[in-house]
Amino acid sequence: MKHWPLVKVLPVRTHFKFVRLGKYFGLLSALLIVASLTITLLPFKPPCFGMACGIDFKGGTVLELSTAPKPVDIGRLRSALHSMNLGDVQVQGFGSPSSAMVKFQTPEGASPSQTVDTVKARISQALAPVKFVRTTWWGRRSRTSS
Repeated sequence: MKHWPLVKVLPVRTHFKFVRLGKYFGLLSALLIVASLTITLLPFKPPCFGMACGIDFKGGTVLELSTAPKPVDIGRLRSALHSMNLGDVQVQGFGSPSSAMVKFQTPEGASPSQTVDTVKARISQALAPVKFVRTTWWGRRSRTSS
């Protein structure tokens, strides 16, 4: 049987006494876990504690759209959605120049599906012709091709 060539460098009998330090390192590990969770969750305010609540945690909706073959006019898209009282609306281009992503919040007390239909109508009016590639809200996904 062929051996690793550097095995001859190792002593024949090894006496590493690292197990005796196990309880100290176990305690240190537990303290570091508690410290990291505390730093992550400070301040203790729901719903997201110390972490940044993205739009997805607040009942947000994401629309992916395409205006192929012409490029998306991001400024026109932003101005069309600005007056709709949708909270923090984020519009960004991605992938090709004819693709964009719109993120928005459903207003308090409004129906998410009606809000999505209203937003799609407003976008279609501003940027016609538009193809809605994907609609996502609360982790559910539906593909449309209108």
